[in-house]
Amino acid sequence: MSQLIYDSSGEIDEHCEVDCACCIDRKCGQGSHYPNECTLGCIDGYTGARCYGKCTYNCTRCEYYAKDICIACYDGYYPGPARNCTSKCLPGCKACTSGTTCTSCKEGYYNTSNLCNSLCPSNCITCSSNTSCMSCKDGYYNGNQKDNIDLPLLNDCTYKCRENCVGCSSYNSCLVCNTGLYGPICAGNCSVGCSADTCDIRTGNCACFPNFTGERCDKCKTGKYGKYCDQQCPRTCKNNVCEKDSGVCTDGCIIDTIIGDKCDVCSTGWYGKHCNLSCSDAKCVTGCEIKEQDDHICRSVSDQQINMVAIVFGTLFAVSFVGNIILVAYLILRKCQQRVNAKTGEEIYENAGVELECGNIANVEGNRTAQGILYFFPSV
Repeated sequence: MSQLIYDSSGEIDEHCEVDCACCIDRKCGQGSHYPNECTLGCIDGYTGARCYGKCTYNCTRCEYYAKDICIACYDGYYPGPARNCTSKCLPGCKACTSGTTCTSCKEGYYNTSNLCNSLCPSNCITCSSNTSCMSCKDGYYNGNQKDNIDLPLLNDCTYKCRENCVGCSSYNSCLVCNTGLYGPICAGNCSVGCSADTCDIRTGNCACFPNFTGERCDKCKTGKYGKYCDQQCPRTCKNNVCEKDSGVCTDGCIIDTIIGDKCDVCSTGWYGKHCNLSCSDAKCVTGCEIKEQDDHICRSVSDQQINMVAIVFGTLFAVSFVGNIILVAYLILRKCQQRVNAKTGEEIYENAGVELECGNIANVEGNRTAQGILYFFPSV
């Protein structure tokens, strides 16, 4: 609380001596008597050339040399017989000139001619009658229901604003939105980067939390990404820039030997923490893999090719060998059968499942034999 002191003109308020604190708009300068006289006058409750003097009681303005003599009073009071603003107005009066004359009514009352004894409708702040509100409480408006011209027009603050509106001038024109929303009907969400979760109702612009930028605080500062811009872009991203949601390096990588969406892979022929070490082995024609932080294993194409060729040719040889054996055996068998039939002219198969030994047909075949080979034939 400011300390009151006295000078030759009477009681003064000490805080008024600093930075023209009691001057209107803190405007002061050289005057006819003092170097810091208030050029626009005094704020309510103060008087004097420098507005150091404090009026007494409930005065907003008082005589220069008689601070107990009020020229004007605060709301709810009038000068009264002693001109000291200690006399109160009637309960419904905001301002009055006497105990029987109201000049304006308090919020929620109307009819100065009736000493402001009449109550406004319940959702009105000010009104001129019980059916005509001049301003509504938060959450209500005058006009057509839901702005539909085919529905009744009322001016007694009956209709409610949209649920997302704190205050509105009509159903589709919000004046104040609930926290975190903006737009004419408060349907837009302020960015998560908006400080205090509030933004301009028309544009969505706002003051930003740290790490956010942009008029709507919907972008991350350079080097940051993530929903809350609290993650660091990979240090290998060119210009330290990455996509807000994914962290993908949008400008590419800092050097050509680093690749990948997040610049976290070495290109062919390079390895190391910073992909700045070359695969020195001559066999590393397609690059190498990191074994330890500063070591690597070659991915040798020549070895891979050799192994692959060996597998392919081995497989082909095995298949060909088995096929040839089966073919030779089949041809020998057919030949043997034909010769036997030619010599005897008799049916040599009596029952299905008979085994024929064709090992002693040397006389029929000449010197060709299939000694020791047994074949199984079904009846034909």
